[in-house]
Amino acid sequence: MEWLSKEKFRYFPIYEGISFENISVIKNQWPALKAVKVIKENTVLGFDTESKPISKKGETRK
Repeated sequence: MEWLSKEKFRYFPIYEGISFENISVIKNQWPALKAVKVIKENTVLGFDTESKPISKKGETRK
């Protein structure tokens, strides 16, 4: 896995968000297998976990 430098990251397009019709709720095996195939076809993958960052050394999330 390669971490992107700030210099490389600067050239990515601005993320405009995702529409609701492009969100899938996976309820069984077949859509999950299709999702894995699509993910494997891409070179960059990111997750938004909706969690706040921890900014102090030794601090943990509750």
